[in-house]
Amino acid sequence: MMGLKYTKQHYQNKINQLEIYAGTVTRHLDTLEGYEEEIKQFWDDAQGIEYAEKVSKAIMGCRNALDRIDGLRQIYSEAFGSLEKTDTAIEESLDTVGSVIDTLGISIK
Repeated sequence: MMGLKYTKQHYQNKINQLEIYAGTVTRHLDTLEGYEEEIKQFWDDAQGIEYAEKVSKAIMGCRNALDRIDGLRQIYSEAFGSLEKTDTAIEESLDTVGSVIDTLGISIK
């Protein structure tokens, strides 16, 4: 199982970092979308069209980056959830083993 190679904290740190990246990219996206609106309002020559195309490509790049960040965040969240389930299963198994040992009267030192 892939989830057992790392701790839950490792995955939580990755998720937190991805959220920081998403915030940064979102701010850039907002700025670019603002530029796009400004261009439409006052710049209609050939240079303006070229600049608008570049801004549009940058906006698409930001949206693609956000999609990739969301995909990675989902992967790490699933791994984190798997580790929590594994920890719970291990604790339940240890409790069961402890109960069986107590029932059998076995002393472990």
